[in-house]
Amino acid sequence: MNEIGDGCVVNAYSGLMTDFATLIIDLSNDSSDGSSCVEGGENLVIIEESGWGDSLVVRFNENDQSGKSVTVDRKFGDIRINLSNCDDMVEIRSTLEFGTTVVVHGYNGNDVVTLGTDEMGMDEIRSSIVINGGDGNDRLVVNDRGAVLPVQDGSRLTRVSMEGLLPSSLIGAVHLPSIAYSNIEELSLVLPIVGNNRFNVESIDASVIKTEIVGGVTDSINVIGNPDSLEIKGANLVSGLEERKLR
Repeated sequence: MNEIGDGCVVNAYSGLMTDFATLIIDLSNDSSDGSSCVEGGENLVIIEESGWGDSLVVRFNENDQSGKSVTVDRKFGDIRINLSNCDDMVEIRSTLEFGTTVVVHGYNGNDVVTLGTDEMGMDEIRSSIVINGGDGNDRLVVNDRGAVLPVQDGSRLTRVSMEGLLPSSLIGAVHLPSIAYSNIEELSLVLPIVGNNRFNVESIDASVIKTEIVGGVTDSINVIGNPDSLEIKGANLVSGLEERKLR
């Protein structure tokens, strides 16, 4: 992307005979040795719906007003982004309903990937998400604060994924959309403010140094075992043994 000038807008539209297309955005050469990284992040990447929901736009360095963007139509079911050697930030705000997978692969930087928004939570993210932090100290923030409905019992965190948080409205989907993660050092989950959320912590990947779950007084977090570095703010902690007694 460092070879694309400021203000450049790329529109990629598939042909009539195209059944499925993949968009690959490679930032890994933007600063291969880290020498040109700037404080606060070399790249800010924002992914969200565009127009009337018939296209998806990927914008770059919004705070710097570079104006770089790539827009694709509904045939582009997979989006893959390779981050740079700098401390990059990625915000996935919404995806199209047809979308299958959005993959973000970190490099050597200390990256932050945020899913959802304060206004809509993750209600508008309809694709499965795969996050690989790569090297560095990377953080994944799952922000479901603005969701319309509470998180239902059966939603869970495992050592490889978060399940039951994304909308399950994919037509003809064999598998429900989920959030897969690896090589993440900090993991944060913000539950919907509507309350009465139910979430299970079954296991946490060994790469995660700190896990934080933020909820309210009507939320219950069922924790199986005694995972290290788990911090629960606001919500009620219910151990597996205590929950079985309550049933």
